[in-house]
Amino acid sequence: MVGMFRLVVTALCQCTWLLLIFGVSVISTTVAADAKSKSEAQAECLEHFGPGSVAQEELDFGEASYVCSCESPAKWNEDSTRCVGGVAEKTRLPESPSPDFTETPPATDRGTTKDSSEDTSADPAPRSVEELFQSGKQAADSENYAEARLWYNRAIDAGSPGAMVNLALFYLRGTGVDKDPARAAELFQRAADKGTGLAMYYLAHQYSSGQGIRRSKRLAAEWYQKAVDNGIARAAFWLGSLYDDGKGVRRDRARAAELVVHALQQGSYDHAVKQMTTNERAWSKRFRREMQKVMRREGHYDGAIDGSFGSGTKRAIRSLAGQ
Repeated sequence: MVGMFRLVVTALCQCTWLLLIFGVSVISTTVAADAKSKSEAQAECLEHFGPGSVAQEELDFGEASYVCSCESPAKWNEDSTRCVGGVAEKTRLPESPSPDFTETPPATDRGTTKDSSEDTSADPAPRSVEELFQSGKQAADSENYAEARLWYNRAIDAGSPGAMVNLALFYLRGTGVDKDPARAAELFQRAADKGTGLAMYYLAHQYSSGQGIRRSKRLAAEWYQKAVDNGIARAAFWLGSLYDDGKGVRRDRARAAELVVHALQQGSYDHAVKQMTTNERAWSKRFRREMQKVMRREGHYDGAIDGSFGSGTKRAIRSLAGQ
């Protein structure tokens, strides 16, 4: 069939008669074999037909069988030998936790924080929550992560949401500790429950990716929205992506465009600019048209509303971000 090539994958279990002997125990083996075979089939599709080719499962007399097809927006070329103009899976560039995007409460006149190099176990002087936090941050800035954890834990015991966020980032990044996304999610949740916008943002990221927590696009959307409401503008960018995809929320490309433009207008968010100027195909064409409309309304764009992100659109995006 034109536009589709069959890849026959080896039988899920070489000795099918074992099903009669080992029963349920063999079923789990066939499931594992099926997952491995599908992965191999996907790799072959990409190798032979290029980005945009996907392996689709079919049944062929009881054996696992796959066909390669071009997934929209990719299309077969004229002789149906390569996929062109698309990617195998619609993805957006991942964002790593920014090292300079951490919780830092404003300084007060509660007194001078003592040198964090002091032996804290021999320090009888009581400290305020903020002083405990600042001691942890000072140690972290000096890359003394063991001492930073000590101070952050004390601050957390005293109820500091900022310490919860920064210690969570240690566990999320593996800074001075083994990576532990589940522990990070627990700390982000505690800080988010205290109304900390930054914790809401990172918690939404974890719900969206399923890192250390059960994946839920619905909860990701809820926490991104709460983060936006609490002044974290970059959360609007990721919430916009969910509205474009219709994941966790009802698909709304106009709403998605408004959110992404809001994130860009705050400036200093290079990740959003990079996404929109180098990875625009990860966004639907309808979204791209809606975004051009919003940028025109805001006075940054005067080109065609065609969903094509050419040089004029990309200049408008950078202008929105103050670049």
